[in-house]
Amino acid sequence: TAEHDVADDDEAPFIAEGLERQVDGAARSVRVGHEGECDLHDRTSDRTLQPVAIRNRFGGRRMAGHIFYGFAVSLDGYIANAQGDIGLPVPEEALYRHFSELQERTALSLYGRNMYEVMSYWNAPPAESAEFEQAYARAWQKTPKVVFSTTLESVGPNARLVKDKDDVERTVRQLKAETEGIIEVGGAGLAASLIRLGLVDEFRMYVMPVVLGGGK
Repeated sequence: TAEHDVADDDEAPFIAEGLERQVDGAARSVRVGHEGECDLHDRTSDRTLQPVAIRNRFGGRRMAGHIFYGFAVSLDGYIANAQGDIGLPVPEEALYRHFSELQERTALSLYGRNMYEVMSYWNAPPAESAEFEQAYARAWQKTPKVVFSTTLESVGPNARLVKDKDDVERTVRQLKAETEGIIEVGGAGLAASLIRLGLVDEFRMYVMPVVLGGGK
């Protein structure tokens, strides 16, 4: 319906089939590139990222901006439990620093409503937050954002709102053409829409050492 929010789409955005993975008590990320490279990074006990090359290929026309979708997933392949909660471990300091470095390199963030509301926490984190959490907050605050939602009436600092669902493809294609650098997609619903449109160039899957047993 016209009232359906882009960010409320329940479709799973990406399914990795036939990928053997082992986890050494931490997170592992899989990066699948638009031009065929897929790198698997294992966050090991020495807190470094160890790459393992895997091949894959995605079609589509290269544009100026490079859109990636990064998401956490359980060992059994779910991004949320049956109750709709994330249900995944809270990132530790090393993973926070990884995300901070990635956010520093991000030229633009695209959000659906649900994920933007979750991430808005970083507009004003508690004063007692750890230094590495504050570092992430600063990086997130200075990244320009575009939020796609038919239900929100306003958004916070350094963000603009796109309310018309019919404007999603046109807006993202324009942003991709005009933006130099990395564009992050936040939220499974928005990511699913952009994947169907062939606009996502890279997937970064962070496999968490937990089994949810169901969900989405």
